[in-house]
Amino acid sequence: PTIIDRDRFAGRCVAVTSLSPNPDLVKRQSHCLQSWRDIGLKVITVDTDSKPRIKALLDAGSATGLPFLLINADIEMHGDHTLIEAAIESPNKLTIGVRYNHAPDAPRGRSWKEAAGLDAFLMTPAMAATVPDLPFTIGQPVWDYWLPYHFRSLGYAFHWIDSPLFFHATHDI
Repeated sequence: PTIIDRDRFAGRCVAVTSLSPNPDLVKRQSHCLQSWRDIGLKVITVDTDSKPRIKALLDAGSATGLPFLLINADIEMHGDHTLIEAAIESPNKLTIGVRYNHAPDAPRGRSWKEAAGLDAFLMTPAMAATVPDLPFTIGQPVWDYWLPYHFRSLGYAFHWIDSPLFFHATHDI
């Protein structure tokens, strides 16, 4: 069973995302955001009339002064929360979370690792300050591959979370 501890990451880490305006996605996104709250993350959403630029999400996370997890809103977190704690303890590394896919009507236990699915990035405000305002938006391709490239070019090492923690219910693109 999931252990609910809403104060686990209080003052240590927050989650930052953007919600899709598509009404068909509300139920899934609400479920996912609740899963983040259940493991103790405060959730910050950045919403605009259009898809917000990645830089706007990074700025919102940075404004907290805490390490933050930039994450797609359709990713459920379930499993070993100590993986997030280990990431917080590696503030000089970019943490990259790899997603596990499952059919919408199938349990998470029948998920498979998405080799190219990078859906969560834990970083510090100082790291986020190095990211220029480019035309990348969440939910669109490329930004999730560009971020590791950017941080590697600055000499940052990576901390990978490739154990099942980030789950994605497959859907039409």
